[in-house]
Amino acid sequence: MMYSHNHFQVQVIRDMDEAAHLHPDVELLYVLEGEVYVTVHETVYLMKTDDVLLINSSVRHTVSGKAKNILCRVAYDYQVIADLIQDSNGIFLCNSAADQEKSYETLQMLLRELVYEELLYDNRSASYKYSLLYQILDQLIEHFMEEHAGGRLLKDDRQDDEKLQQIIRYVYQNFQEVVSLSALADQMYVSKSTLSRFF
Repeated sequence: MMYSHNHFQVQVIRDMDEAAHLHPDVELLYVLEGEVYVTVHETVYLMKTDDVLLINSSVRHTVSGKAKNILCRVAYDYQVIADLIQDSNGIFLCNSAADQEKSYETLQMLLRELVYEELLYDNRSASYKYSLLYQILDQLIEHFMEEHAGGRLLKDDRQDDEKLQQIIRYVYQNFQEVVSLSALADQMYVSKSTLSRFF
């Protein structure tokens, strides 16, 4: 089952299994039933029922499920996030499978409500689903942005993610104009060859 409109996409998926890939959307995974292995930055996380994990924009990852898993996947178009967090590095740290210190209760409650709406009230007005999607996004920004989450990424991964998010944000904010490699390199204060190597 899938709900997709404007800058959001909600899917409830059975037996999810995806090879390594990346995408510009920010993707939030929520396990409704079963177990799923998610690999991010070459680290494997075992997600169990009620676990939440966020995959940042353009981060390579895999999802390999054990039999009989059910997941909710919420994808936010990066443009929505870039518009809301202009002065931030744009990196979220949200992974209940690895982080036992932070409370995920409100986020889990909102995701359960979103799934409930998705499955039981598919033909109801979309306004309530939008409000839930924005409430989830608000929770992510207020409690799971890197500056609020304590910076627990490995130093190299964090620096690479920050550079990548800056580049993506710049491209999204300037897509109406021609974005050349040299202009982008100047904006990021690196040489064209460094920028090319980074990609």
